[in-house]
Amino acid sequence: MSLDLNETLQAVVDGLSENFSDKLIEVYQSSGDTFIRVEADSILEISKYLKEKQHFVFLCDVFGNDRYTSDERFEVVYNLMNLRTQTRIFVKARVEEENPTIESVSSIWK
Repeated sequence: MSLDLNETLQAVVDGLSENFSDKLIEVYQSSGDTFIRVEADSILEISKYLKEKQHFVFLCDVFGNDRYTSDERFEVVYNLMNLRTQTRIFVKARVEEENPTIESVSSIWK
């Protein structure tokens, strides 16, 4: 699937690809929104980058999703906003049912 990203979103995706290529799992669009799935163990590092380098200073929501699958059953979704450009992205990280833990991003968005 070809992504039709505006310049701002393309810069975000390019920056993530350059800095976190081994932690970036997929980028896709759905219903006009951009979703970026990352490795769960990199959520702090990527969140810090998105806030400090890409100016996603507003964490609008954090919510969990039970995917009802055998692998990576649970997903945490972070709804981020760049207030300068009015750009929104959703960052997703998945965890296994056996150990459904992920680091908190509260130290980044206080």
